[in-house]
Amino acid sequence: MSRFLQLLWRALQFVLLFALLKKLLDWIGELIFQLPGMKTFGDFLKKKWDSMPSFFRERFFHKLIASLVGGLSIMWLMMDVFYEAAWVMDIEDTSMDWLMELNAGIIPPLADLPPFVFVDINDETYHQWGEPLFTPRHRLTHLINAAVQAKARMVIVDIDLSRPTPVESSPLHPNDRALKNFLENYVAKCRTDDSECPNIIFARAFQAWPNDSVPIPRAGFLEELVAQSAPLLQWASPHFYLAEDQVIRRWQLWQPACNAEKQPIIVPSMELLAMAEVQGCSTEQLQTALRPFLPQNCQQPYVPLQSPPPETVELCQLTIGTNIRDVNQRIMYTMPWFGDELPLVMLTQANEEVLTICSAQSIESGSEKDCLDRLTNSIVVIGGSHRDGGDTHLTPLGDMPGSLIIINAIHSLLQYQKIEQLPNWVNFLLMATFIVIMSLLFAWLKSFWGMIISGALIIVFILPLSLFLFKYGVWLDFALPLIVVQVFRMAAECKDRQRAINITAQVNSN
Repeated sequence: MSRFLQLLWRALQFVLLFALLKKLLDWIGELIFQLPGMKTFGDFLKKKWDSMPSFFRERFFHKLIASLVGGLSIMWLMMDVFYEAAWVMDIEDTSMDWLMELNAGIIPPLADLPPFVFVDINDETYHQWGEPLFTPRHRLTHLINAAVQAKARMVIVDIDLSRPTPVESSPLHPNDRALKNFLENYVAKCRTDDSECPNIIFARAFQAWPNDSVPIPRAGFLEELVAQSAPLLQWASPHFYLAEDQVIRRWQLWQPACNAEKQPIIVPSMELLAMAEVQGCSTEQLQTALRPFLPQNCQQPYVPLQSPPPETVELCQLTIGTNIRDVNQRIMYTMPWFGDELPLVMLTQANEEVLTICSAQSIESGSEKDCLDRLTNSIVVIGGSHRDGGDTHLTPLGDMPGSLIIINAIHSLLQYQKIEQLPNWVNFLLMATFIVIMSLLFAWLKSFWGMIISGALIIVFILPLSLFLFKYGVWLDFALPLIVVQVFRMAAECKDRQRAINITAQVNSN
């Protein structure tokens, strides 16, 4: 109800503003015509106007003014008043999903950014491993070690390690102990030798929590080790916002939480942490930037430390909006999922290798030398696409493993930073130009043919322009003009119908 009242108030503001503007223009007009010589000039203009063909005066000019006022008013309502309405968001999401489908696999040049390697625990690997209930920790140790030995840029482990492998009469399973020992030795060696070691990022799991409460991380057997080993070992959130239609379109760049000691913490997402490390931002800078979003109190529903929270966050020369419904929160998907026919290499438009997908079994056994070579200087993501893992989700490009969603999100932050909208004045200028053309069509043609040709103009001009700009991370909403055309056509038909009814009534009365 409050949202409805807010929309009603904003619509009322528009009506009042329009009425005040009309009064102001009338007042300015009266002042102008009181100036010396203006009355004579006005009479001259009136004679010229009366001498023009009635077609121009009654059809074209009036329709042009009415179209501009009506069309731009509709656009203003769509862009401002009703922008966050669910039906407008659905139209925008659907049109952007379609553009991503058209651009799937068209990947811009890397521009000195690191490539990706997805080490995939696919169905074949999962079957060869004996279809275990938990990802075998000793095999995970081998995969991490392969990436470390190859001098990867960073290693992201998209596997839940919050629960220990079940074992009887022992505090820790031997495989879990092997992984922990490997990580302890890795941290000690990197700190002793002062050598360049890739940071390892682990997926942070959370206990189930109601919508209004603050989540609590699920502590596992690596909790204390990771806490003492930053930035070599770090936790990051693998969560994304899930839309009502179960499609993952938007990222969740950080997760407010409370630790076991009921202290507020902020957990950055995997894509945000990876972007910060590639851009050279420290963990301290990241936490400082996200501090306003810490929970105020761990005993109550979530309220950010700074309330209301800031509209934007500055990090690594990147301005991040905090309104999740904005278009710049969208992930720019460019790398589709082709199934588990591995190995697979995706290329940029400059024929650079941007993504290599290798089976975890081939990495562990060393049977694919090309895969091992590609680990060097790459962002290595270890995850699973096997069916029993349940980590496959719906995206604008179809079903996709969670690890590939993370890769697309990291690439989106690094390559495009975020999807930008054109300034409102550019949108209004484009729409005004289109409405003038549309008014000419409606003046000379019937409303039906005017609508058909107007829609064709959108397809011929605005849609290709949207496709071109979208490749550079700029969003021009081609669906908005279609909506304006539809509303305008309906209004024009109603007006023509009403005029015909009035004419018929006058004829009958005479």
